[in-house]
Amino acid sequence: MYLTKKTYLGTQWEHRGVTAEITVKSEGKTVDVGINPHAIEEITESAMYWRKANHFHAWFVENVQEGEDNCGQYPVSLDQLKDLRDLCEEVINNRDKAAELLPTQAGCFFGGQDYDEYYFESVIETYNNLRNIIDNYPSGTLFYVDYYYSSSW
Repeated sequence: MYLTKKTYLGTQWEHRGVTAEITVKSEGKTVDVGINPHAIEEITESAMYWRKANHFHAWFVENVQEGEDNCGQYPVSLDQLKDLRDLCEEVINNRDKAAELLPTQAGCFFGGQDYDEYYFESVIETYNNLRNIIDNYPSGTLFYVDYYYSSSW
């Protein structure tokens, strides 16, 4: 399960005044991987990764994917990220309501359904990562940032 960040740079459009420098190293040596810094449309980064955290997958299917569980890639708005952050905080502060607030889900390759330390560790880690994403969300219009959720079973 992946949350991907895509940042639009548009270095190929001179009027934007955006330039980039890319240095790739392997074992301490610079490697030419053939990336033209004057033709970068966007940069894609891994923002978050979950493994067997079925409670988050269920949340994304319900709140982002409109009930479609098909391993597609779906845009996630800043408001949806904030909603999930707030939900994680509520679960952290009210552990006895975890099954009601962020329920686990059964399924092939979905991991456990217990509300155990693994469950709560994933909620805390997700909360911290979402706080960082939201607190550092770029403002302005020069760089556009989009987030996408996808899963692979």
